[in-house]
Amino acid sequence: MSVFLGCCGLSLEADLITRLMTGYNREARPVEDASTAVQVDLDMALAQVIDVNDREQLITINVWLRHFWYDEHLKWNASDYGGITSIRLTSTTIWTPDIILYNNVFDEGFAQQPEVKAIVNSDGYVTFLYPFTFKASCLINVEFFPYDEQSCPLKFSSWAYDGFSLNVTNRAPSGDLSNFIRNEEWTITELRAIRSEAYYSCCPEPYPDVTFYIIMKRESLYYLYYVVAPCIIILIISLLSFAMPPDSGEKLSLSTTMLLALVVFMQIVAENLPTTSRYIPFIGRYFGAIIAVVSLSSMLSIWILSFHFTNPNPKPPATWLKRLL
Repeated sequence: MSVFLGCCGLSLEADLITRLMTGYNREARPVEDASTAVQVDLDMALAQVIDVNDREQLITINVWLRHFWYDEHLKWNASDYGGITSIRLTSTTIWTPDIILYNNVFDEGFAQQPEVKAIVNSDGYVTFLYPFTFKASCLINVEFFPYDEQSCPLKFSSWAYDGFSLNVTNRAPSGDLSNFIRNEEWTITELRAIRSEAYYSCCPEPYPDVTFYIIMKRESLYYLYYVVAPCIIILIISLLSFAMPPDSGEKLSLSTTMLLALVVFMQIVAENLPTTSRYIPFIGRYFGAIIAVVSLSSMLSIWILSFHFTNPNPKPPATWLKRLL
């Protein structure tokens, strides 16, 4: 009976938790020596890319964050408690590192850390795993849209503790993509983790951080089928207008209609891209070239019609014009 029951009729696990929580202060760092920094290892599993807003330069993702550290105040001898080597404690009852996302964009309903349990081993090793959905700022470079590749950094660090009190390191050189739910627009090629130290004007101490870089490539098939291909067809139809006889009366109206259609396509694409003056996107240059060709086609149609209808008794074209044509 003593194997299963502790003092006061409680189970051994309940007795163990009661002993560990007695006098425990979750506000104090879990070290015996105050000059020792708490070593916190970070890892992240990318579960889903929910949305990438090119215009507002925001990314909405769902991740599984993993924190690992030693709590010197949560140790016990497993043989004294029936061989119990690990227990689960609510994260709000023990010390947890104040790791936050520095480039987080606050929005109602996002970035709310759930109240989950942490796994505590008998040697004081704590494993804290929880899901996290948030919006983060991400500088989107659409110069080569729709063949672009983006790198979105997620910078995690302690807000209150410097590097002498809490040392943050990455557990692995890359994040976990084994449970990633495929996105129809973006292909994730890499999830790189890099540790660095930053110094701020307020404080002389270093502030370590771990940044996960989401490297993703845009799937271009959608834009090729619905945007690029129709524009090529419009260009071909516009050039074929030269084969129409001037007396048909639709030569100029066809070129004008094609030009307006291209302008509408360009506006639709521009509405979904971020406003920038640093470069002209690849697809913008593509539209500009096609609009220039179609505009030139319209001007040549006007010129041909003016030659045809201006003089009822037309003369043979000049020698220089024959050579040009």
